[in-house]
Amino acid sequence: MGGGYYHNLAVSDANGLIGEAYLSRYLSPTFDLMANLNLGYTFSSLSSNEKANADLGNLFLNLRYKLNNGKILPVDNKLQPFIYAGPGYLSDNKKTGLNFDAGVGAKYMLSKSWSLFAEAGYIQGIDGLRSVDKNGVIVEESCHDDFFKAAIGIEWAFSAKIDKDKDGVADFKDKCPNTPKGTKVDKTGCPIDSDGDGIADSDDKCPKVKGLIAFNGCPDTDGDGIIDGEDDCPDVKGTLAFKGCPDTDGDGIMDSKDDCPTVKGVKEFKGCPDTDGDGIADKEDECPTVFGIKAFNGCPDSDEDGVADKSDACPNTPKDAKVDAKGCPIDSDGDGIFDGIDKCPDVKGVLANKGCPLEESKVKWLKDIKVNSIFFATNSSEITTDSKQRMEKLLRLMENNADYNVNIFGFADQRGNPDANKALSMRRAKAAVQYLISKGIAESRFSTEALGEENTNKASLTEEELQNSRRVDFNLYK
Repeated sequence: MGGGYYHNLAVSDANGLIGEAYLSRYLSPTFDLMANLNLGYTFSSLSSNEKANADLGNLFLNLRYKLNNGKILPVDNKLQPFIYAGPGYLSDNKKTGLNFDAGVGAKYMLSKSWSLFAEAGYIQGIDGLRSVDKNGVIVEESCHDDFFKAAIGIEWAFSAKIDKDKDGVADFKDKCPNTPKGTKVDKTGCPIDSDGDGIADSDDKCPKVKGLIAFNGCPDTDGDGIIDGEDDCPDVKGTLAFKGCPDTDGDGIMDSKDDCPTVKGVKEFKGCPDTDGDGIADKEDECPTVFGIKAFNGCPDSDEDGVADKSDACPNTPKDAKVDAKGCPIDSDGDGIFDGIDKCPDVKGVLANKGCPLEESKVKWLKDIKVNSIFFATNSSEITTDSKQRMEKLLRLMENNADYNVNIFGFADQRGNPDANKALSMRRAKAAVQYLISKGIAESRFSTEALGEENTNKASLTEEELQNSRRVDFNLYK
């Protein structure tokens, strides 16, 4: 309620006092609905000699637009300007009728319930009759009075503040008016989000740490789908199987326990690989891609001669043959049968007799069966097509007579170093043996001997004689 001054705009000297009382109803942060009653008392000069009283009563239904609606000014701003307007019912100058008013004003909050207000506005009048004394005669004259008013007063909020979502913050101050029941809110009525992750504390399982909606407000720093609180390695992307810790090479051993975390390995070697499957980890295996043995740090010894293949100059040594440091067989007696498999290593023998010399009493030389010799180019041990054809008879005899054996003698011509020629003659004999073996004849049926230049007593030879010296002879025996 309040009061103030008003002025009749139709009569220049008609001023008066106006009383005001209203009830307002909060509709929203922007609007209030008001039932407003104004009562006025005025003094008017109706002629140069007379004065008369004029009373008015006006009831309005006003809509008040508040500028402290949270969009223009804060809802809880102490100074709260407003604009009002609405229809009314006026009693004035012996008439009644509908009219309207409009104006501006402001409230100043003293407390949550008390405030001062001030307003100024326009009141539309209606057509009426005014009694006028003219020379002792009272006459009725038509009139129409419009008014300006200015009033101050005090307002008291005597009803409870509306709080539709029951969060403890009145709707007029509530920036989040539809907060779910039970949600903790701040002074503006919005859900409290302590960590600022967009998830209200009431729904946030990790309210003190910024997190993700997918994990109910908990963080997943490394983005591996496992929340930090359950992740043993929260800063490194990992797998569920290892509680968030990584297994980079995917070998089923997590990196922290994997001696080779970037290469797929096996548990036996703490995650390190054994590519060749020889039971020796690659990092300790000198031949990691070839199956080997521990004695040679993972490298193979294919011929089992005690020298690793990588250092073996003769990688196909017969089993049980004795070898030198380079892995090549030792043949002490030079009979082509290696020590270790030679039962008579210090005496030249034949393979058929396990490296021992043939006992003439047990041997029958088949001197009446003649077979072709084969010939070679200078410094060559290659079996030519001609040589293969010349060995056909020998091959047939060996195939058809299982008790036939052959002693093979290699020769070289007189030119060159005698030792080199002897080695060349052995290579020629062995080349013949290998060819016959390739045709299915057992190796045990051959014996070889290198005779080198021991094929003539002549000091010099013709070209034809030299050619005949570069040969291999075959002697059959039972």
